[in-house]
Amino acid sequence: MLVCAAALALALGCRPPENVPSDLIGIWKTRATRHSDAFVEIRPTSVMLGLGRQQLDVLEIEHLDVSRDEKGNRVFRFYFDADSGERDVLVITRVGGRRAIRVGSGEGTWYPSRSR
Repeated sequence: MLVCAAALALALGCRPPENVPSDLIGIWKTRATRHSDAFVEIRPTSVMLGLGRQQLDVLEIEHLDVSRDEKGNRVFRFYFDADSGERDVLVITRVGGRRAIRVGSGEGTWYPSRSR
C-alpha cells in the first residue's frame, strides 16, 4: 500500500519533503510565560502547532530548506501550502550546543518534551 502511494505521488509530480532530522522530531515546549501552554510537534512530514491539549494547526511539509545562520546554527525553513493558495514558511533554528530550538523570529527557547 505504501509503495503504491509513493508511486502515485511520483507519477503526479509530487515529491516528499527533504528528510526532517531525527533530532528535531518530537514535541517542543517553552518556558516563556507568553507561550506556557503552547507546543510545537515536529513529525517527519508535518508540523503541528497547539495550545494545551488542543491542536491548532497541522502544516503538511511541502519542502524543507536547511542552511546555517551567522552563529553556525542550523536553520530549517519548512514550506507549506497555505489555505489561500500561497506558499507559507515556518522557520525553526536549532540552537547549537544545546537540545533547543527557536521558532519563528526567536521569541523564547523551546525544549523537548515527553508529553503535551
